Amino acid sequence: TGANNGSSWANAYVKLQDALQAAGEPSAICQIWIAEGVYYPDEGVGITNDDPNAWYAIKGRTQVYGGFAGGETSLDQRADWQTRKTILSGDIGQDDVNTDGNKIAETTDDIRGTNTNGVLEIGETNYETRLDGLFITAGYSTNYAGGGIYAASSQPGFVNLEVSGNRAVSYGGGMIVA
Repeated sequence: TGANNGSSWANAYVKLQDALQAAGEPSAICQIWIAEGVYYPDEGVGITNDDPNAWYAIKGRTQVYGGFAGGETSLDQRADWQTRKTILSGDIGQDDVNTDGNKIAETTDDIRGTNTNGVLEIGETNYETRLDGLFITAGYSTNYAGGGIYAASSQPGFVNLEVSGNRAVSYGGGMIVA
């Protein structure tokens, strides 16, 4: 409801794609804090809604932290990431099977209808890049591999990360590091 520029919780970006696009130069470390909820990669400025080729792209030294309630001023105030779930979902049709109501595809059998060809792409990053406190789910790579996470020429850090219910036609349904 604020300025949608990421300067504070009151002015937080409404769409995660917009925050990632504004993440800054690869030479600077940029932290993105995400409030609990479900986020879809086909939403944001300049992004086509329902586009199965929409991915979240992590670049440079970006550090992405989930599990926030909103209002925290330091990382140590963040709640338990498994309680305040931050879900990056490839279920852009929002039609996958979800009998428990948690918006997480527990298995690939839950995938139905329209899903992205991948949820998250990480390219040419180093050990300072970090994903922490996230659920990556419901990506379906019909192209090749990496339905949940596709990491190329990268050395990202993964902490407090759950990858489930992702699929690929070849291999690496959950994640491929190439």
